[in-house]
Amino acid sequence: MKELEAQAKQLKDLERVFSHYEPTMLKVGLQDQRTDWSRACSALHRWDTCLRRKLLCCQEFHQSLDSLLLWLAHTESWCHAVDVKHLQTSDEALRLHDNTLMALQEELRGQQSQHTSLWTLWSLLRPRDTAEDQQDVQEKLHVTSNKLKQLRKRVEQDHHNLQQRLESEAANSSLTGPCSARETRGTSSFFCRLLRVVLPLQLLLLLLLLLLLHCLIPLSDRDPSCSVANNFAHSFYPMLHYTNGPPAHMTPP
Repeated sequence: MKELEAQAKQLKDLERVFSHYEPTMLKVGLQDQRTDWSRACSALHRWDTCLRRKLLCCQEFHQSLDSLLLWLAHTESWCHAVDVKHLQTSDEALRLHDNTLMALQEELRGQQSQHTSLWTLWSLLRPRDTAEDQQDVQEKLHVTSNKLKQLRKRVEQDHHNLQQRLESEAANSSLTGPCSARETRGTSSFFCRLLRVVLPLQLLLLLLLLLLLHCLIPLSDRDPSCSVANNFAHSFYPMLHYTNGPPAHMTPP
């Protein structure tokens, strides 16, 4: 019992000491914590300022942004090179352009993801001052954002129009094919019927013409061409013997 009473007294003494020193210890601890917190905030601010300066001087960041601008300019000029609404554009060129548009849509998604990363990084670490470099980067980010939206809308519209035109031409070719075949068969059958009607009449007219010519040609025992040739030979024969003309006794008085 005495030992228990001694321990109880010791406990009460310690409680009184703690109750006396508690406000003092808390005050000292808060001062130390406030100092540590201020040091941590200062270090964080210095780190933030350092990161913002590094971003503004980061060559990879600026090169990525400039490459995106060049890619957008090249892609816009390529899109204007082929007009899907032009009627003189061949089907082969349209199909090739359609495949390129689908590949371009995939590439646009990748470029959009890269632009989002650049925009997020700039939003987090944009310098607080209004330097000229900062304004230049801000303007480039806005320009690339607008151009990406316009180009994505243009590519989607061109792809939609191109699909409609290819489907329309495929439907027209499927319709005109059977019609032209039927027209060809109809024309050939018409000519066959016409030949069956006209050919006997032509043969009959040819036979009548041959009979008429046979009746008009005179019948003779001798060939007229042979008689004419013999008469000419008899009249020409004396000239062959008298080269200086006929004798005097043969000339008429």
